[in-house]
Amino acid sequence: MEMFPKFPAPPNTVNHKTVLEVIEETMPPETPLAFGLHPNAEIGFKLREADSFCASLVLLQPREGGDEGGMSIEEKAKMVLDDVVDKLPDQFDMEDIRSRIDDLTPYVMVAIQESERMNLLLSEMKRSLAELDLGLKGDLTMTAPMESFVDGVPSGWTRLAYHSLRPLGSWLANLLQRVGQLSEWTADLGVPKVVWLSGLFNPQSFLTAVMQTTA
Repeated sequence: MEMFPKFPAPPNTVNHKTVLEVIEETMPPETPLAFGLHPNAEIGFKLREADSFCASLVLLQPREGGDEGGMSIEEKAKMVLDDVVDKLPDQFDMEDIRSRIDDLTPYVMVAIQESERMNLLLSEMKRSLAELDLGLKGDLTMTAPMESFVDGVPSGWTRLAYHSLRPLGSWLANLLQRVGQLSEWTADLGVPKVVWLSGLFNPQSFLTAVMQTTA
């Protein structure tokens, strides 16, 4: 008889103390199977724990000091707006990229899909920044999403982006790195020698391309 998969129960002839010793010394690590769960249940649990841990770290990060203490929400938003607009990269020229395709390989397909998704994100960023600018000028009423822009990444951006718990400044720097990788990739549309997988919207699509080309 097994207490749970791959762990036999101690003989009925041993006493309680021996049973405890056997359990403490030989019991394998707990697994989802031991509780009748699917093996992938542990993966979801660990991901949620990691997300919670990262969120706690973000909350512990010190706010930037300086002369912002007496600034109004509008003044802070204007400062952040100007900084983001200055750094916002151009969208990818999909017509130019497609015109240079000689062979529509799985890798090229991934590059196109990633560029299109990045364009959607950059387009929404440009639109919402223009809207915020109008709000700050008094041409539009300041809304809650506009005000939240001061303290974090707008929900309209995260909806089109990738999972991230970074604060706005770090998030933007990370975005620029992702754009940089895509820019290098789409410059020649070849097979990249090195790929930053977590810098893709859909890393699985690149792994699928690898399997398709090596099958």
